[in-house]
Amino acid sequence: MPQPARVFVSYSHEDDRYRVALTRHLRLLERQGLIESWFDRKILPGEALDAAIQRELERAEVVLFLVSADFLASEYCYGVEMKRATERYEAGEALVVTLIVRACDWHSSPFGKLLALPTDGKPVTSWDNPDEAWTDVARGLRRLLETRQGRAPRAAAAPGKAPDPRRYLEALDSHCSWIKLQGMGAKVAELLPLDRVYTRLRVRSARAGNLGEKGKKARMEEELLRGETSASLAEVLRDHPSAVLVGDPGSGKTTFLKFAAQKLARDLLGAEKGAAKAQLGIAGDAPFPILLRLSELAEFLVANPEHGYPPNATEHLLRFLDYTLRGAAHGLPQTYLRDRLVEGGCFLLLDGLDEVPAASRGRIAALIDQAVAELRGENRFLLTCRTRAYEGKACLGTLESFTLADFGPQEVESFVRGWCRALHHVDSEEPASAAARDAEAYWGQLQEALDAHPNVGPLTRNPLMLTMLAVVHWSHHKLPEQRAELYKVAVEYLLDSRAEQAKEKGYTPQLRQEALQALALAMFEDEEGLQRSYGLESAADAIREVLAVEERLAALDFLEEETVHSGLLVSHTEGEVEFWHLTFQEYLTALELAASGDWRHLAEERLFADQWNEVVLLLGGCLRRNNGVRGAKKLVEKVLATGRDLPTKARAVGLAGRILRDVRPYGGDPAAGTAFETLLEETLAIFRPPAEEGAPIAPESLRVEVGEALGQAGDPRLEDEESLWVDLPGGTFLMGAQREDSEAPGYDAEAFDAEAPVRRITLSPFRIGRYPVTVGLFRRFVEARHVGYLDPRYWDPKGWAWRENEELVAPDGWLDQLRHPNRPVTGVSWYEADAYCRWRGGRLPTDAQWEYAARGEEGRKYPWGKAEPTDSHACFDYRIGYAPPVGVYPLGATPDGLHDLAGGVWEWCQ
Repeated sequence: MPQPARVFVSYSHEDDRYRVALTRHLRLLERQGLIESWFDRKILPGEALDAAIQRELERAEVVLFLVSADFLASEYCYGVEMKRATERYEAGEALVVTLIVRACDWHSSPFGKLLALPTDGKPVTSWDNPDEAWTDVARGLRRLLETRQGRAPRAAAAPGKAPDPRRYLEALDSHCSWIKLQGMGAKVAELLPLDRVYTRLRVRSARAGNLGEKGKKARMEEELLRGETSASLAEVLRDHPSAVLVGDPGSGKTTFLKFAAQKLARDLLGAEKGAAKAQLGIAGDAPFPILLRLSELAEFLVANPEHGYPPNATEHLLRFLDYTLRGAAHGLPQTYLRDRLVEGGCFLLLDGLDEVPAASRGRIAALIDQAVAELRGENRFLLTCRTRAYEGKACLGTLESFTLADFGPQEVESFVRGWCRALHHVDSEEPASAAARDAEAYWGQLQEALDAHPNVGPLTRNPLMLTMLAVVHWSHHKLPEQRAELYKVAVEYLLDSRAEQAKEKGYTPQLRQEALQALALAMFEDEEGLQRSYGLESAADAIREVLAVEERLAALDFLEEETVHSGLLVSHTEGEVEFWHLTFQEYLTALELAASGDWRHLAEERLFADQWNEVVLLLGGCLRRNNGVRGAKKLVEKVLATGRDLPTKARAVGLAGRILRDVRPYGGDPAAGTAFETLLEETLAIFRPPAEEGAPIAPESLRVEVGEALGQAGDPRLEDEESLWVDLPGGTFLMGAQREDSEAPGYDAEAFDAEAPVRRITLSPFRIGRYPVTVGLFRRFVEARHVGYLDPRYWDPKGWAWRENEELVAPDGWLDQLRHPNRPVTGVSWYEADAYCRWRGGRLPTDAQWEYAARGEEGRKYPWGKAEPTDSHACFDYRIGYAPPVGVYPLGATPDGLHDLAGGVWEWCQ
């Protein structure tokens, strides 16, 4: 009995209702064994979308187009599926049928002369009775199938004629032209043109290394302050004909291989001459690209044990190449790729050593190692692998490895701009088109959303995470305001991205998340304090109960799979695991606490510990999401209950305020009915001048202690952006000082020479910061999405050259300063201060503006007036041993409300 014909249904998702109707009317043909239909809704969750489509399109014996104006307008349907189907039709490899579902100008299309259904190509929607139209389609397809017996593939090439690889190169170009978007809803196109969004990658080091056994502070300082050098991948390929490219999940390894294959194919086809050199740094003739997935090589060798492993490694690789051209694919003889590779001049792009099962990884690496040693003379090789999987026997001795660097500010901006132009289908030849204007407008919206969100900076440096953020914004027109919601989307995205591999081992995304939650909490509760990396055995013990496994080995297998596949868990050190970013560890810990409801984990010392700070804030969001207003209120009440005296009340108010601000996007008021407002007023009152002149003022030591407590938990005075500024009216005042004439204006016995002469200055209105720039505010500059210290746009040219020479990425003593968020930032040069102001969208004040702000038009001796300074006015002579928190001197403010313009720290001016 003949095998059913494989029917590939190509359609626009706008026509999905017609595809459903077609499926219903073809059911009889399927039951009779005449056809086996396939369409993209059959792709399994987690399966690679474009790979599945390409696979089924190559297998199909009949390709059925559901034609409409939307089909003709679809870049993927028209430019990929139709193009490849037509090639296979012309090669005699497949039949093509057009099914006209809606009226459109299909006669002018490349398939206008092919068989069209229903009869005479009358659109289905034009029939009075749609069922009659679909019945006509089913009958026409039946007649076609009944005549298909005996059809054979067209010969690959005429005798004596050299094989023509154009169709192979065109198919490779088509396959590599698209980026798949996965798991983020239907509001985003499932595929985007690679050319539009590809962003040049860089490598940061010659070997994938780690920080070894350094102390935690030393490791943190090295990670923060090292000045990394990097090189473009084009520079790597120029200097290293063969190499291994390693990187974290989502760092762009596979995308680069597709980009390289596409550019080489287009260069050889003449569509983009010189692309090999211009885009890839490869001088001379473009090598012939061969793109292979190593997981498919491993599957081939398992299924064909006669093509096993070394000592005949090279021959096994060549036989796999033969296998990829089975059935005269692309009109080439089956040995074509083998012959090309043996002859030389090829570039073998080997993707995903980490996707090979762990038990086989070492043997596949050995096979490639031997093949490279034998064939590399006239060929190039580039292999990719996740950092965690590239160790031990999986390492290739013949090739040097390079580690992909994170995105920097320029790469982020390039990606975002390309993303926006791709979404709006901007034609590069029409830069002033309406689509280009729309793309530019949306680019501004997306940039603003990324810049405004305080928590996305670290995520944007990973291409996968940046893509996730861009997709979420396009789908919902905004990013989640609540941080717990943002991380929820990110975690689910990563868990779903390779869900299929995990499901094969019995692990659903939900179970995997629960196991990772348990691990995250165990790493926070370790007896030695927070652990960023954890021994494998300890990690396995932490998750055994969740996985319901008694043997540690099963838990170790789970961890091995997660470090390779999930993107949430990585391993940079042999025998240890860690979360890809601390943010995910904190969020998963908060999820675990919210799910368990066990408040014993949150003793008072943990509530206010630096390391637990983000966990507590995220816990508020998780509780609000899961348990409503009452869930968040329970946490607020627990925090406020720790207030016993003024410093501890201040600490409690600061933390409770941050929790409340974090859950504000959900609506409701978890503070209602609590002591929050009362404690807040009691705390902030000690920083204000007394209501009655001569009334007692809290001692300096207490005010500083309360200020420090607020800083640790979250100083509410520094949270409202608008309240951080003071508008000054401008006017005319006497600027300068002199010590020569006690009767003349501006006399000051301690005046510096540079302050003379006293002169009359007129200023326009301006606004100025209410407090000196704090550590917390400057931290945003250091850790911003557009990393302030690494983006030359914010720097004076001389300052940038100085920063580059000094390799600075933070102020002096930065790690110690971070412990005091509401103290003035110190240890910054004029260049750094100037760059910060540019980043904030302002500038340093001029000398005249600063003096006007401090002295006013009346020429005050001190910012507050004539009174000699006391410890209620300012901190002079470094009296307490350090710069105190801002705004803790109730009598020291100017009449306009500016604080700390005397004592404390020096300020830079323009």
